[in-house]
Amino acid sequence: MNELLQNLVKLQSLEFEKITGKAAEPAIAELRGKIPPQILGHYDRLVAHGKKGLAAVRGQVCSGCHMQVPL
Repeated sequence: MNELLQNLVKLQSLEFEKITGKAAEPAIAELRGKIPPQILGHYDRLVAHGKKGLAAVRGQVCSGCHMQVPL
């Protein structure tokens, strides 16, 4: 997995855990600084609508929306 995807996964796990203490805020700010604004904007729009910004694809099915994803 490349660095951008790793940063997005870390960001999503920190933001969705609801354990946003003072220790998590600097980590979230640092990760947001490493992600390009275009991708971060799209991620934020999805999160604003109550959706996750990333979802795993398993067996050609998106685990977020349950739609089949072609190869």
